[in-house]
Amino acid sequence: MTLEEELATLIQSPVRFERCVIDVGVTMEFVDPGRPRDYGKEEKAYRVFAGQIVVVGPDGTTETCEASKPGGLGIVLALLRESLVGLAVDPGGALRMRFANGWAFVIDALALYEAWEVWSPSGMRYISLPGGGVDAFEVRRTD
Repeated sequence: MTLEEELATLIQSPVRFERCVIDVGVTMEFVDPGRPRDYGKEEKAYRVFAGQIVVVGPDGTTETCEASKPGGLGIVLALLRESLVGLAVDPGGALRMRFANGWAFVIDALALYEAWEVWSPSGMRYISLPGGGVDAFEVRRTD
Protein backbone atom coordinates (compact mmCIF):
# COMPACT_ATOMS: atom_id res chain seq x y z
CA MET A 1 0.00 0.00 0.00
CA THR A 2 1.37 3.44 -0.91
CA LEU A 3 1.61 6.32 1.54
CA GLU A 4 -1.24 8.10 -0.25
CA GLU A 5 -3.49 5.00 -0.01
CA GLU A 6 -2.55 4.51 3.63
CA LEU A 7 -3.32 8.16 4.44
CA ALA A 8 -6.65 7.98 2.56
CA THR A 9 -7.60 4.94 4.68
CA LEU A 10 -6.67 6.82 7.84
CA ILE A 11 -8.87 9.77 7.03
CA GLN A 12 -11.93 7.66 6.07
CA SER A 13 -12.52 6.71 9.68
CA PRO A 14 -12.53 9.10 12.64
CA VAL A 15 -9.10 9.23 14.25
CA ARG A 16 -8.27 11.15 17.39
CA PHE A 17 -4.96 12.43 18.80
CA GLU A 18 -4.94 10.19 21.85
CA ARG A 19 -1.44 10.08 23.31
CA CYS A 20 1.82 12.02 23.18
CA VAL A 21 5.21 10.78 24.39
CA ILE A 22 8.17 13.17 24.59
CA ASP A 23 11.74 11.85 24.67
CA VAL A 24 14.36 12.40 21.92
CA GLY A 25 11.41 13.28 19.72
CA VAL A 26 7.67 13.64 19.97
CA THR A 27 5.61 10.51 19.31
CA MET A 28 1.93 11.20 18.65
CA GLU A 29 -0.60 8.37 18.64
CA PHE A 30 -3.89 8.52 16.72
CA VAL A 31 -6.65 5.97 17.40
CA ASP A 32 -10.24 5.26 16.38
CA PRO A 33 -12.27 6.74 19.28
CA GLY A 34 -15.11 4.24 18.74
CA ARG A 35 -12.89 1.19 19.14
CA PRO A 36 -12.68 -0.32 22.64
CA ARG A 37 -9.28 0.19 24.24
CA ASP A 38 -7.21 -2.80 25.30
CA TYR A 39 -4.82 -1.32 27.81
CA GLY A 40 -2.90 -4.58 28.24
CA LYS A 41 -1.81 -4.74 24.60
CA GLU A 42 -0.22 -2.46 22.07
CA GLU A 43 -2.90 -0.35 20.44
CA LYS A 44 -3.75 -0.60 16.76
CA ALA A 45 -2.86 3.02 16.14
CA TYR A 46 -1.13 5.35 13.77
CA ARG A 47 1.98 6.88 15.26
CA VAL A 48 3.85 9.92 14.05
CA PHE A 49 7.36 10.68 15.30
CA ALA A 50 9.12 14.03 14.82
CA GLY A 51 11.83 16.10 16.43
CA GLN A 52 10.42 19.45 15.38
CA ILE A 53 6.80 20.44 14.68
CA VAL A 54 5.49 23.69 13.28
CA VAL A 55 2.05 24.30 14.78
CA VAL A 56 -0.22 26.38 12.56
CA GLY A 57 -3.19 28.12 14.16
CA PRO A 58 -6.59 28.59 12.47
CA ASP A 59 -5.56 32.19 11.74
CA GLY A 60 -2.31 31.11 10.05
CA THR A 61 0.04 32.04 12.90
CA THR A 62 2.87 29.56 13.43
CA GLU A 63 4.95 28.37 16.35
CA THR A 64 7.89 25.97 16.08
CA CYS A 65 8.06 23.33 18.81
CA GLU A 66 11.07 21.09 19.43
CA ALA A 67 11.35 17.89 21.47
CA SER A 68 14.69 19.14 22.80
CA LYS A 69 12.79 22.01 24.46
CA PRO A 70 9.81 20.21 26.07
CA GLY A 71 8.68 23.37 27.87
CA GLY A 72 7.53 24.72 24.51
CA LEU A 73 5.41 21.70 23.59
CA GLY A 74 2.29 22.83 25.48
CA ILE A 75 0.63 23.93 22.26
CA VAL A 76 1.07 20.39 20.84
CA LEU A 77 -0.39 18.85 24.00
CA ALA A 78 -3.35 21.26 23.83
CA LEU A 79 -4.52 19.38 20.72
CA LEU A 80 -4.84 16.03 22.52
CA ARG A 81 -8.28 14.46 21.93
CA GLU A 82 -8.82 16.48 18.73
CA SER A 83 -9.88 14.68 15.54
CA LEU A 84 -7.42 14.45 12.68
CA VAL A 85 -9.17 15.25 9.38
CA GLY A 86 -6.28 15.60 6.95
CA LEU A 87 -2.87 14.05 6.48
CA ALA A 88 -0.66 14.57 3.43
CA VAL A 89 2.94 14.67 2.27
CA ASP A 90 3.80 17.57 -0.02
CA PRO A 91 6.25 17.24 -2.96
CA GLY A 92 9.10 18.64 -0.83
CA GLY A 93 8.61 15.88 1.76
CA ALA A 94 6.81 17.86 4.49
CA LEU A 95 4.15 15.98 6.45
CA ARG A 96 0.99 18.06 6.96
CA MET A 97 -1.59 17.11 9.58
CA ARG A 98 -4.91 19.01 9.80
CA PHE A 99 -7.28 18.88 12.78
CA ALA A 100 -11.06 19.40 12.85
CA ASN A 101 -10.72 22.57 14.94
CA GLY A 102 -8.63 24.32 12.25
CA TRP A 103 -5.19 23.78 13.80
CA ALA A 104 -2.44 21.96 11.88
CA PHE A 105 0.99 20.41 12.37
CA VAL A 106 3.65 20.69 9.68
CA ILE A 107 6.82 18.62 9.90
CA ASP A 108 9.24 19.84 7.25
CA ALA A 109 11.81 17.59 5.59
CA LEU A 110 15.32 18.27 6.84
CA ALA A 111 18.59 18.27 4.90
CA LEU A 112 20.69 16.10 7.24
CA TYR A 113 18.38 13.49 8.77
CA GLU A 114 14.93 11.94 8.73
CA ALA A 115 12.49 14.58 10.03
CA TRP A 116 9.47 12.35 10.60
CA GLU A 117 8.16 8.78 10.59
CA VAL A 118 4.60 7.44 10.28
CA TRP A 119 3.88 3.95 11.60
CA SER A 120 0.60 2.38 10.51
CA PRO A 121 -1.40 -0.41 12.16
CA SER A 122 -0.86 -2.48 9.00
CA GLY A 123 2.86 -2.70 9.78
CA MET A 124 4.01 -0.16 7.19
CA ARG A 125 6.53 2.48 8.19
CA TYR A 126 7.02 5.65 6.16
CA ILE A 127 10.13 7.77 6.72
CA SER A 128 11.04 11.18 5.37
CA LEU A 129 14.39 11.09 3.62
CA PRO A 130 17.09 13.71 4.24
CA GLY A 131 16.55 16.51 1.74
CA GLY A 132 12.99 15.40 0.83
CA GLY A 133 11.23 12.30 -0.43
CA VAL A 134 9.73 9.36 1.43
CA ASP A 135 10.79 5.74 1.87
CA ALA A 136 8.45 2.93 2.92
CA PHE A 137 8.94 -0.57 4.28
CA GLU A 138 6.97 -3.19 6.13
CA VAL A 139 7.82 -4.11 9.72
CA ARG A 140 7.05 -7.74 10.46
CA ARG A 141 6.29 -8.77 14.01
CA THR A 142 7.94 -11.93 15.28
CA ASP A 143 5.76 -12.65 18.32
